[in-house]
Amino acid sequence: METTRDAVLEIGTAELPASYIPGAVDDLRSAIHEELEAAGLPHRDPTVWATPRRLVVYIPGVPPRGEETVEEVRGPSESVAFQDGQPTRAAEGFARSQGVTVEDLVVRQDEKAAYVYALKRDPGGVATEILADAFSAAANSINFPRTMRWGTGEHAFARPVRWLAALWGDQVVPVELAGIRSGRRSLGPRYRPADIEVASAEQYTAAVEGTGVVLDPEVRSRMIVDACGRLTDGIGGTPVIAPELLREVSFLVEYPSVLLGSIPEDFLEVPRIVIETAMTSHLRFFPVEDESGGLAPYFLSVINGTEDMVPHVRPGNELVLNSRLADARFFWEEDKRRTPEDCARELGSVVFHEGLGSLADRTDRMFKMATAMVEAGLVPSEDADQLLRAVTLAKADLVTLMVSEFPDLQGRMGGEYARVWGEPESVCRALAEQYLPPGGAGELPETSVGMWLSLIDKVDHLVGGFRASLVGTGSEDPYGMRRAATAIARILGTLEEVKLHDVLTPALDAHGAGEDAGLRETILDFLTRRLARMMTDEGYAPEVVSGVLARGPERVPDAWERVRQVSEFLNRPEAEDMLVAWRRCHNLGAGGEALETLDSEEFPSREGRELAAALESLESNASDSLPRGDYLGFFSAAASIRGPVDAFLDAVMVMVPDEELKALRLGLLARIDELISAPMDWGELPG
Repeated sequence: METTRDAVLEIGTAELPASYIPGAVDDLRSAIHEELEAAGLPHRDPTVWATPRRLVVYIPGVPPRGEETVEEVRGPSESVAFQDGQPTRAAEGFARSQGVTVEDLVVRQDEKAAYVYALKRDPGGVATEILADAFSAAANSINFPRTMRWGTGEHAFARPVRWLAALWGDQVVPVELAGIRSGRRSLGPRYRPADIEVASAEQYTAAVEGTGVVLDPEVRSRMIVDACGRLTDGIGGTPVIAPELLREVSFLVEYPSVLLGSIPEDFLEVPRIVIETAMTSHLRFFPVEDESGGLAPYFLSVINGTEDMVPHVRPGNELVLNSRLADARFFWEEDKRRTPEDCARELGSVVFHEGLGSLADRTDRMFKMATAMVEAGLVPSEDADQLLRAVTLAKADLVTLMVSEFPDLQGRMGGEYARVWGEPESVCRALAEQYLPPGGAGELPETSVGMWLSLIDKVDHLVGGFRASLVGTGSEDPYGMRRAATAIARILGTLEEVKLHDVLTPALDAHGAGEDAGLRETILDFLTRRLARMMTDEGYAPEVVSGVLARGPERVPDAWERVRQVSEFLNRPEAEDMLVAWRRCHNLGAGGEALETLDSEEFPSREGRELAAALESLESNASDSLPRGDYLGFFSAAASIRGPVDAFLDAVMVMVPDEELKALRLGLLARIDELISAPMDWGELPG
């Protein structure tokens, strides 16, 4: 039995952006697996590790060669290839063309005759050659958000490639990437950059980690969490570790050590969100809570190095954070001196967009929208006054010093300033929630006023974007139009009785485009396509989604319910009966006009009267079940009409010379078609 060896590829680079690494890991893992599968080289699941300076693929149990394959190529018939047991020129020519000897030809009998086959055996490629191709293809398959060029600009990668190690067992796998040829050399961490000579792939992990590199990011994350816990236990605190920040920090270091730093307690007078933003977004520090759940005057910082380096790093980290917080405290004190009226005056001098006026103009449009929605009774009466006040203050914080320095705090700082101004808590919370959900995904506002304010903000953004031609092309969405549409669809999905037109009409009116039917239809189509994408992303069949939305997405919760119930019904046995009945009525009824009134006694045949009576019963069911959203109940009832439909069409000629009778019969079928098709365009289904 051939001895297997491990294989490893290490791509050493200048420091990679932390946000690039997860995608690179996924790309490498899938590409390596696909390449080795295609080449027929047996292997166990590859492990992919990553640090800021290296991307590593480790593959255990790789044999010296790929799997042997045998290809059978059919040649001439046996009677042509052999005569009197001797090979003919045809056999010799066929064997020669296939690169085998006549002795390698075998005879196979199929249903019609016996043929000769050439057996072409491939012993499998050499492991190092297969790995060389696989490593090269995988490294070049990484789809970085951006790449850069260096040196003479001949090569592109996320960051310059500094070294390349590739081994199968103790043999170097010949790979070239970005002008660097592979070897067995690696490097230690930045703080201890010793050269490493890796003797074999099996010794790679021990050799690299022996210099102080922790290859596995999951292990680095656990080390960070454990160290944070130990340090805060000593002060009676609790680390505040957001999973996203922990993941990012784990990709910023090769060996994590954690330091506990302190900040002056008077900085805690600044709103918590400011302190946390200065720590997390700007410096990648973790906040610390005290026993009561408030912020403690401490922070946790992860450094790329060993614990003996902590005393040298702590003073610098404290100085940087304290400087940021000193600025934040100054901004806070200065901004508190302003009134809402001061901010409102400044909004007029800030351009929102060249084609859409200033922030004051945007506030005026949003106020008109809110007023129209309140007057239409859409907004709960108890929320009306608070919503109008929240709209008035919605963009006030954009002209504050704090938001100018910390743009990520827009909205949330508005809520903090509103408390200083003595506004009701519902207004303060709504201001803080107006930009939710972030990026279309994420959490929705928790308050009713916040939900309405966010909806108004997104609809104004969408309508304004279409008016100013800001819709991106392809996958580009520079002005967040798709994000806004997704957020609108999600918010409307929580409002049972609110229709798309209910929010779009006041927005168009506020923009002076209420009479622009083309713009209205364009925006409705855009919103519908975003809703369709959301539904297919949830796993619903595209044909079901398109069929449901063809009947209108006016009430988003209803559209979701129809998609869900149609999908469920199609898996039931009675679905076939309903679809057969609908299809037979649709194929004929499409040529007529649905009857406005239904009287079974008008039909001369018994089958016609029975079908009309069945339709009356189904319409009665529809008037009860459809308004309640009981589509499953309606579909099940519709399935029972197949019998009367089949009996009618099997016994009665619809296309008769008598035009009045023909119109009557076509009108009956068209009315059935329209009724069954009310919740869903069944014609979107295949077949």
